[in-house]
Amino acid sequence: MTKKMMAQFGLKNAAQTHGLEARATAYAIEPDATAASYFLTLPLVTGGALALNALRGPGSDSLQGDTRFATVLAGLGLGIQETDTCLIASAARLSAIPHSAMSSRPPAMRAPSRNEPSASHQTIASGDAISALSRSVRTPHSYNFNEFSDTFLTLAAIAPLLPHPVRITGIAHTRKQETDRVAGMARELARLGQRVIETEDSLEIHPRPLLAGQTIDTYHDHRFAMSFGILGCHDLHGDGRPWLTIDNPACCAKTFPDFFEQLEKIREKLKG
Repeated sequence: MTKKMMAQFGLKNAAQTHGLEARATAYAIEPDATAASYFLTLPLVTGGALALNALRGPGSDSLQGDTRFATVLAGLGLGIQETDTCLIASAARLSAIPHSAMSSRPPAMRAPSRNEPSASHQTIASGDAISALSRSVRTPHSYNFNEFSDTFLTLAAIAPLLPHPVRITGIAHTRKQETDRVAGMARELARLGQRVIETEDSLEIHPRPLLAGQTIDTYHDHRFAMSFGILGCHDLHGDGRPWLTIDNPACCAKTFPDFFEQLEKIREKLKG
């Protein structure tokens, strides 16, 4: 991305040792595609439509790899319309697996510790469990996030709402970012009752009924807070009651200090 931006100013050889001279030009700074990706995902969780001003789509000349996340969301049912001034996202609301579709007496579950495997299991019942079982046994939809890995946490966070398992690959390098994002995401999804298979470079997530009343550990990582903030907009009980707590949401201040305030405003508009 840096090299592409330099080329826009006429700097095509970054290895020069005798100095560089940039071409003076007016430059329009692109909107932050990573920050926008959370709101782009929101219609899948709440239903409705919203417009993201000045945002470019994945087929544009944007310098930001994270614009590719829109293609992943489109494959999940998000309608995307690109105009000269904005990107319009619309969708019907995804629905989580109801607890009535699982065994009436599931085994006890808990979030694993940091040194334990990050998988969680429940027994599938018969009868009403057909829907839940079909989600579990389907071949996972696979997505390689190597080129836009900041957005993988958002897909992982909403995976419990999807009608099929997902496999997210190309993310080994994110273990060395603000926190080990692969292991952390596996732990937090397990905390919410999901079955998660973790490898060095991937997460495979099999949707299970979401467990309410849990507190998400953000590991002081803004991406965790914002990704699970989107999942928290899901109306789990069908009556608008909050069901998910996010620890230390203020860690968003690193890149988006008023994220949750903006999220609440947009969510209310989508509800209306």
